[in-house]
Amino acid sequence: MADNWYELPVNARANVTIYNLIYYYATEVYGRTVLKRWLNANRNMSLLDKINPNDMAYALLVVSNYEGKWQAELQDETDEELSKQINEEAAKSNGSDKSPPKKKRKYPMKYTKPSAQRLAYLETGWNTEGLKRFEELLRVFTSLREHGVAWQACKDGWDSYIEDKRQDDDIHPCWVPTYRRLDDNDDRAEKENSADRDEQQGFEFVLPNEDIPSLPDFQTSAAYLGCVVQKEGV
Repeated sequence: MADNWYELPVNARANVTIYNLIYYYATEVYGRTVLKRWLNANRNMSLLDKINPNDMAYALLVVSNYEGKWQAELQDETDEELSKQINEEAAKSNGSDKSPPKKKRKYPMKYTKPSAQRLAYLETGWNTEGLKRFEELLRVFTSLREHGVAWQACKDGWDSYIEDKRQDDDIHPCWVPTYRRLDDNDDRAEKENSADRDEQQGFEFVLPNEDIPSLPDFQTSAAYLGCVVQKEGV
């Protein structure tokens, strides 16, 4: 199993997919403001020192479970706006502004119990398949974290990933603060404004583009990571 992780440093797509998972999703487990403050207090560390396998497994499970719903809701908003424009044009033509009632769509979830199901006190909303998938992902990311060479390569590449996002992401500016390595005497004098601006909290889904991978990209990387899981006999 360990031998597979030696391939990770030379697999650029797998590396970027892991970075995207951390940057866009796993960080929302804590919230950006909390992480900015943590980085400000631990300037010689990076987010990869804070985010743990549990955070990464949970984030990927959430994305896997809800992406179809999020995409459908965004499409519904687009369709509703288009329908509204069509109805307004029709109303101008025939003097009627009535439109047929819209049916509420249902979004089946792979890893969670039906929303109509009443849960017992302290009962989880994840179904058996979801809990099993979480354990699988947790083993995968734990094995990565415990693989010294592969994880160190991930940490080494993280700074370059963040620097690229600072240079290329004009629409959504990079929110991760970076600090130069400080001497003890300089540390007190050096202050950054990373934690000054509050960020909106919550797990916000972002439409895939060339910078943000969609679920199939995550699963492609998971297939690479999953080869480790398969060899474990999961």
